[in-house]
Amino acid sequence: MNLIEKHVLQRINDTNIGVYPFYYLYIENIFTDDFYEKLKKQMLYYKYNSLLQDRNWDHPNFINKKYHLTNINDDTITVVKNIFNSDKIKQAFLEKFYIEYTKCDKIVFEKDLQFVFTEKDKFQRIHTDIPAQYLSVVFYLPEDEISVEDELNNGTILYDKNLQPHKVAKFKNNSLCCFAPHFYSYHGFNTTINNRNTMLFFYANEDYLTRFYDNINNENGDMNVENFKNIIEKKITKYKLIEYGLDNNKIIIEKERCKIDGLNGRIMD
Repeated sequence: MNLIEKHVLQRINDTNIGVYPFYYLYIENIFTDDFYEKLKKQMLYYKYNSLLQDRNWDHPNFINKKYHLTNINDDTITVVKNIFNSDKIKQAFLEKFYIEYTKCDKIVFEKDLQFVFTEKDKFQRIHTDIPAQYLSVVFYLPEDEISVEDELNNGTILYDKNLQPHKVAKFKNNSLCCFAPHFYSYHGFNTTINNRNTMLFFYANEDYLTRFYDNINNENGDMNVENFKNIIEKKITKYKLIEYGLDNNKIIIEKERCKIDGLNGRIMD
């Protein structure tokens, strides 16, 4: 284990879970300072010297840009991949959220690693993330110095069960937000600055990723919201969350209360 990986592991272990409006981790100084600067420099290089792709995340009025890192093998990105593919790092994250984290098998990480670039005055629709994901992870890489207020306004916004916003993650140098998707892991973001730069990835189950879209659509190809909820139920019944405990009654209750009514776990109202 190298010094950077040791630092990441220590930061995960030293950070307490946040419990409201749902379980999450917000970790500052996740990388060593020197490695963070290298990663930021690499991000800016790709942003301004490479062909970016459109990222149609919600609807045609919200198109941001992305740069896929899955097949990129420069030294800096390779270090990121090696760290977060490490069994010790995976375990450190998973044991914050899952009761029997060792059962979260067939985890893949590199499938959708990407830089995402969003301009000012964008709003991401509230959503929960797809059930295939054990953990969703977003790193914050501000391009410019910003105010404390803008740090709060541009971090990942978590919403409670009444869809009221809670700004608990700061869009701050060298920090990340992480959570396990489930029935009320409502989140999104809005932008008040021109350069909301992030790096995204998720820990996922390969089988769930393979089967996911086949199982949620109706015969005509439209997404079936109830099927989406059924997949969440099957997943968190098998891979039990600390947040839900061992009593499956909470899963049933939260499924009934779940406000998802749109594509890929989105809330349309």
